Amino acid sequence: MYPNILGFDMKIRLSVKISLISVIGMALASTAGIFVTYGVHTTLAGTYAETRVVGAAKNASEPLSQSFLSVENLVRESRAASEIYFPDIDSTAAYDPQSSSVAALRSIFNATSTLAKYVSNYWLVLNPEYCGTTPTDEEGKGFFMVSSDGTNYTNHAVTNITKYDEDNPEDVAHITWWIQAKEGKSTWLKPYYNANTGQSLISYVEPFNDASHNILGVVGVDLDFHNIVTDVMQQHEFQDDHVFLINGDGTVAYHPDLEVFDADGRYIGTQDTYAESMSRREGIRHGENEDVFFYRYRNVDRVSTTVPLGNNMSYGISVARNELYSPFIRASTIPLMIYFFTTIVLGLGLFFLLRYWFRPLQELSKGADSVAHGDLNVKIEKKSDDEIGKLATAFEGMVNALRTERSAMSALAFQDGLTGVKNKNAHKEKVEQLNLEIKEGTARFACVMCDVDELKTINDTRGHAAGDQAIRGACLMICHTFKHSPVYRVGGDEFIAILEGEDYDNREALFLRLSLNNKTDESGLFHFSVGMATYQPGLDGSFADVSERADTAMYLMKRKNKEE
Repeated sequence: MYPNILGFDMKIRLSVKISLISVIGMALASTAGIFVTYGVHTTLAGTYAETRVVGAAKNASEPLSQSFLSVENLVRESRAASEIYFPDIDSTAAYDPQSSSVAALRSIFNATSTLAKYVSNYWLVLNPEYCGTTPTDEEGKGFFMVSSDGTNYTNHAVTNITKYDEDNPEDVAHITWWIQAKEGKSTWLKPYYNANTGQSLISYVEPFNDASHNILGVVGVDLDFHNIVTDVMQQHEFQDDHVFLINGDGTVAYHPDLEVFDADGRYIGTQDTYAESMSRREGIRHGENEDVFFYRYRNVDRVSTTVPLGNNMSYGISVARNELYSPFIRASTIPLMIYFFTTIVLGLGLFFLLRYWFRPLQELSKGADSVAHGDLNVKIEKKSDDEIGKLATAFEGMVNALRTERSAMSALAFQDGLTGVKNKNAHKEKVEQLNLEIKEGTARFACVMCDVDELKTINDTRGHAAGDQAIRGACLMICHTFKHSPVYRVGGDEFIAILEGEDYDNREALFLRLSLNNKTDESGLFHFSVGMATYQPGLDGSFADVSERADTAMYLMKRKNKEE
């Protein structure tokens, strides 16, 4: 570590700190005022947004709720009439499709069905247990009136319940309404596809009973769910909003981002629940109203809520938060902006004034501390020609001199003094890098081991100068062969080349050239042995595995050279 050569006077530092503390106190007080004001404003804006989105949902859902209520009244009146015309089991067993009672029930349905929107079908089906319907009958007993436009009704075959198995999923699509109604309760069915009529529907059904509470039959009305969705899609009170419908069990009945109809327009629904869908939204939180959610979706902050429709479904709406806020923001922004702007201008003025006064001293102080701890990546920007500027220039010169000295020392630590190639320290770093690449599965290299033959004999018989010349000659030949790869001297007479890039691609030809030209000088008296191994994924777990095979190959060549 270097000594702190820039011992600044403590009085200067103390005066800087006192001034900074004073200004920071003023800044904190102003900032606190800004945050308090902003917090109150944000809370009021959130409450305003909640009120608007809930009001919009209630207003938009009211016509749909009224339609569902009308359907319930229609079915309820028809059920009461059915109990009059079919008072007991005997009356259902004596069912006559041409009877006046059946005609009267049809008339009641027909007269009232046009009063409710979205009505597609109305029907009465008698319980096969009492009316005598069997699986061999072509259809059940009752009537089933179907309309494509809600005004003109035609007869449709009445579903023969006995032909279908309630435990068979494929059959359930034909008798969903019966499965629900036979429990003896009036109920709304969530959206489904009716395979008998080829329609996507929601239905309201009520069973009618005799005095002994036997279920004699079921009356019901089907609503065209496709038309309901079409109307919902067209409801836009805001520029950036979308509407969705939730079933009573929490599953999503319709959402513009979900495919609930197949390519043929048949309703297929989804198992995705509203709660699960909302849990995937970014930054979701409840509003003051538990049915209101604030969240971020597709890079837009949004507010969402749901209101009940009265048929076990809920009507939901999601609106861009900015659009909900906009009236409130327009009314309150100007006073707040004046306050914020004044505070910010004053704060920035103080900040830049202090920065101009004290930043050069602070930078020099930090730079001196960094140098004292050995960090020479320090750069002091000269901003003036006064005493501080001259001190900054001197400081920069000193750091540059220290950096140059350190670079020279570092180069010596990783360079071989005799040959000029990289030494064992550099090779150690390279091995660590290659092992990491092997672990990550990105390694691609070959290892060439080189050893000067009979170096001890050369030193003993011809002198160390000849030995050094043999080492330099071998190094020169290796470097000339593998021009694009690092070469390391890792021992007195041993070199390692790590073949990469172009040398790796041409390794076989280059290695053959080196093997045939393995003389260290023109006399041919000195030569060296070489061996190569290529990294093989799955076989080699580390660089050591590759270098060991290259070392073995080199010693085989050395033995051959001795025999020759």
